[in-house]
Amino acid sequence: QSNIAVGTSSATIDPIPFAIPVQIMAQANPDLKAEKVFSAEIGYRTQWSNRFSTDVTAFSNHYTDLIILNRGDASIQTAPTLLITQPMMWTNLSREVTTRGIEVSADWNVLDWMRFTGNYSHLKIEKPYDPNNPDMAGLSPRHRGMLRWQIDMNEQTHLDVTLRHVGRLNAVNQNVPAYTTFDARLAYEPVAGMEWSVVAQNIFAPRHPEFRDSAAVSLTDFATEVPRSIYGKFSWNF
Repeated sequence: QSNIAVGTSSATIDPIPFAIPVQIMAQANPDLKAEKVFSAEIGYRTQWSNRFSTDVTAFSNHYTDLIILNRGDASIQTAPTLLITQPMMWTNLSREVTTRGIEVSADWNVLDWMRFTGNYSHLKIEKPYDPNNPDMAGLSPRHRGMLRWQIDMNEQTHLDVTLRHVGRLNAVNQNVPAYTTFDARLAYEPVAGMEWSVVAQNIFAPRHPEFRDSAAVSLTDFATEVPRSIYGKFSWNF
């Protein structure tokens, strides 16, 4: 599955040495049309044994009238107070976009109490050149992969560890590098339906960027970095 979100900027504002308020103004678009997509998918599953299976899937999606958030011309008002007004409008992308890719997954129950699962996906976005959105193809990573190891330490205690890799975002306004990270989860079920767990995420690095917000509502570019985190969770199903 691909997720495409793009925008354009038709105006620039010179840096201002002091803070001023910004007003985001949504504009109606009576000509907005619904997105259309033609999807084709083919897959094959093989059960090599009662403990090992694989899946291979190829897909193609052809999009027309993609809806994008378009940034209009910003204006500065000086009376009664200094204010920047930034209009935003949902519009349809005039160019057609095609995404193609392949997904491979495997499931291996090594023992009754140990299991490996993994998957890999390759995504390619194809479109005619659009000077307003030249970097659309670089807004989604081309490569993604995951390997998970699950262990039942006993009937009540379970351990899951996950290795994840996400490829870089090649768009000029992104330039987000690829990253590999590691997650772990330890869960304890004292009774059926009740679970206490401790989860650690992004163990390999204190933080890493995943996406840079530079094409939507923000007037300036910024990248939010996902930090390393550890948290506890309690769930009770009844």
